[in-house]
Amino acid sequence: MAKTVTWGGSTLGVSLLAVVVVGGEYARKRGHLVLAFLVVTMSVQTLVVNLAKFFIGRGRPRISVLVSTASSSFPSGHTTTAAALYLSFAILVGRGRSRRLQRAAILIAALIAILVGLSRLLLGVHWFTDVAAGLLTGYAVASVCLWLFRFHLGLETRQG
Repeated sequence: MAKTVTWGGSTLGVSLLAVVVVGGEYARKRGHLVLAFLVVTMSVQTLVVNLAKFFIGRGRPRISVLVSTASSSFPSGHTTTAAALYLSFAILVGRGRSRRLQRAAILIAALIAILVGLSRLLLGVHWFTDVAAGLLTGYAVASVCLWLFRFHLGLETRQG
């Protein structure tokens, strides 16, 4: 079960869901920059994680590992990906909808990211601090990218 949940934070898992979100959001709002926004978010979070892993170079836990890994431990890339992209999906899907639905989408996105992080702990490939840093990094990247694209995504209107 942990392997299935962790797949939700993989590049492939998130990319497949991104195709669904982009298609749905294009049909709903005709937003041409939704794809660009998600590509930038995915690219920035990947760059930040890989740079951190390269410079920090933290070793992985030496317990029974249930999946193979090839990179450094800190921060958790799966958790960062899940936090950044599921928050972005929630914001996109919530645009123009009720506050209640927006809050529910963000709560679900946060729960998915937390579950992905917990799955990385259960699989024995990360320390708790790797997962916590992944959550914070993912949310920070998503926040910056949302701020950069806020006008293009209709999240804020231009004043005067």
